[in-house]
Amino acid sequence: MMPQSPQDDPSVAEMEQMLAQLRRKLRGAGWTQAALANDLGVGPATIKRWLHGRGLTVQMLGRLCALAHTNLAELSDDSRDRTQAQGDLTLAQEEALTRDSNLSTIFFLIVNGWPPAEAVEAFHIPADVVDRHVERLERLALIDRLPGGRVRARLSPTHAWQRAPMRRHFERHMKPMFFSMD
Repeated sequence: MMPQSPQDDPSVAEMEQMLAQLRRKLRGAGWTQAALANDLGVGPATIKRWLHGRGLTVQMLGRLCALAHTNLAELSDDSRDRTQAQGDLTLAQEEALTRDSNLSTIFFLIVNGWPPAEAVEAFHIPADVVDRHVERLERLALIDRLPGGRVRARLSPTHAWQRAPMRRHFERHMKPMFFSMD
């Protein structure tokens, strides 16, 4: 039986995730569509089509990956990691967050749309500690770094904590801290 739509085909969904990850990596490497078009000698509309998978050859995909400082294997792994992170956290991710209250504080701030610098101002966490924890959150595949020093959580602010470690940690440490701010 043939898939009814591209969304029903897992290989199409995987390719869409890979292309989304490629776009993020290109932005992270400082590339704009206009700069890519100029560098590759094509029009901006062509770049836009390629970055959405239309007319993209394997050779050009490889070239775009090189410009983003990645390769197809890493792109595939990263998109798989991102897909998983958009759903539920792994037990290892939750345990890492519960081991360090500063790490979980910074993560909760980011999830709720606050910049990491807010941890310095509101919670008096030293800036170098905040920077170290932001790097750790990125390694844990919990956040993405964006151009201009911005960050974005890979978890929805409406996420319901399913596992005991994070629920307990939130109730014991995070909830009182955030309520004390109100």
